Amino acid sequence: MIPFFTYESTYIAPRAPGGKEGARRGRRAKKRMANKPVEALIKCPFYLRQTENTLICEGVLKGTVMLTQFQCASLKRAHYKQSCFHEDGGECFLAKSLYEKYGE
Repeated sequence: MIPFFTYESTYIAPRAPGGKEGARRGRRAKKRMANKPVEALIKCPFYLRQTENTLICEGVLKGTVMLTQFQCASLKRAHYKQSCFHEDGGECFLAKSLYEKYGE
């Protein structure tokens, strides 16, 4: 009787530079690059800056700013989606009045 041998082949994929740690960092870096900061998505020309629950835009009067304060960050995100992410200001009353001020 001829002995029966089994041979198992295991493919070991080459590691990324830096070993496992480097591969993990690479996956995280790709994930972070997919998430853009809010400032990169805002198209409204009147947006100036933001804080945690406030949005600061150009004011209606010369040399002023308009501060809109939200009760929570989720309401601010909803406002961004409806207004700030659009070049025409979307549903934002401030953007509409500023476009009217500049005659556009």
